[in-house]
Amino acid sequence: MRGLPRIALSLLMSAIIFDCTLDRVATLVLLLPNNSSDHITNRSGGNAVSIELPQLMLDRGFSDIDEYADSIEWELDFRQLEAGPLRIRAALLATNQTVAMRSELNRAFHQAGKSPTTMLTFGLPDPDAGEFRWCGRQARGGNLLNCNLGSGFEGVSQGGFGGFAISFTKTQLQEVSELLELNVKFHDIIRATEVWYNADHLTDALRQRLFSALDSVPKVKCIDTIELFNFSAAALLLEFLSQQGATHIHVPHSFRRRALRMTIRWLDETDELPLTVRQLCQETGFSAPTLYRAFMDEFGVGPKHYLHVRRLAGVRSDIISRTGENCISDIANRWGFWHMGKFAADYKTQFGELPSDTRQNDL
Repeated sequence: MRGLPRIALSLLMSAIIFDCTLDRVATLVLLLPNNSSDHITNRSGGNAVSIELPQLMLDRGFSDIDEYADSIEWELDFRQLEAGPLRIRAALLATNQTVAMRSELNRAFHQAGKSPTTMLTFGLPDPDAGEFRWCGRQARGGNLLNCNLGSGFEGVSQGGFGGFAISFTKTQLQEVSELLELNVKFHDIIRATEVWYNADHLTDALRQRLFSALDSVPKVKCIDTIELFNFSAAALLLEFLSQQGATHIHVPHSFRRRALRMTIRWLDETDELPLTVRQLCQETGFSAPTLYRAFMDEFGVGPKHYLHVRRLAGVRSDIISRTGENCISDIANRWGFWHMGKFAADYKTQFGELPSDTRQNDL
């Protein structure tokens, strides 16, 4: 083995035992001294290096998607497709180099956004997530999802969707790659692949260990959890990626998929959402049948319903962010709702509460 990089030195505590698991990945089991700090320091050889203890940063429920996005510090634009009150459960366990987040959503969503740019992030949907769309591809529970595409990620999940997102600093991945003597050109791999379909072995192993890590809280010094966050999670991922590059076959997007992507991009950039499908067709240049089939294929709803729930979400966001500045009817009018009785009924169906309740709850 070549000279050990910093991460290897930081793992040399009282002893290091190599126990080969999952083929050739060496899992490091640490014999740690009793230490009450958030870092465990080894000063052998004159250099102070440390292992980070994972910290539980978040463990709570949410009823508002924007509050959830702010809490996890991701750039998210999630649009609720399924009517009913929203319930999200989220937990986040982290070191400075590895962040693992567990999320469960009870409603169907059009998911769009970007993961933190300072890290590389991968999604591990639960096996019972069923089939769903991810960045234009058909995916299922047990696949490995790429959250690092330059344009951000986009997907459609059904109600009851749950899974983990795990993020690593690029420095950590590089150091672990050198330690294992793996020639992983992960930058090239993640730019070309939306979904890894043959990843069940990897995602099952990571998921089980991440659940165990959450269960070990508040025993933050659980040896398995420390080892997972400081080495083995990155090692398992890199071992998998090292075998991939040449096996991915790029499938061109269909015309309907391209039409959908261009339409969603236009909707994201416009200052005023169209009120009808006809207006949407005029603005984008695509026919109504093309957009209908494209929206049904991707979201399971037509463009009329999609525009309606997106405008409702806009009203909700404005009510929360502009409390006291505008009356609810003015906000609704701005989003194209003029019949207040029907608007209030549709709003309650979609979010499980009246607009006035949203404003009161946000005070």
